[in-house]
Amino acid sequence: MRALRAQGTQSNFAYTAKYDSGIQWFVLQKDATPEERAYWMRNFHCATLPPQYLEGFVNTAAVIQALDLVLSIDTVTAHLAGACGKPLWLSLPAFYDWRWHAPRKNSPRYPSARLFRQEGPGVGRRD
Repeated sequence: MRALRAQGTQSNFAYTAKYDSGIQWFVLQKDATPEERAYWMRNFHCATLPPQYLEGFVNTAAVIQALDLVLSIDTVTAHLAGACGKPLWLSLPAFYDWRWHAPRKNSPRYPSARLFRQEGPGVGRRD
């Protein structure tokens, strides 16, 4: 959630997390503070995992394999989900890394990934 907020997509995520009761959300942010974890659980009903579940690639990959879909920004978790072939929705900023091949909506590196690009700096922000 902290990383999504930086890219201006936190509001859309927050609305869906809070009001769509058919979805169970899991936070895969290993370095989240106890305050952040409590905030997500209280406001968005997101399940947080103990940090040891996300310690190292093998453990994180095991958690990812148990999910239906991973929503992420360009992080190691996104790359791991893509490498595992897990469906991945990736939120990219207006000025993204060259590896995401403009103007594609998918990735030749990760066929299971769907790319969502910010249209321009500040576009989509609802701060």
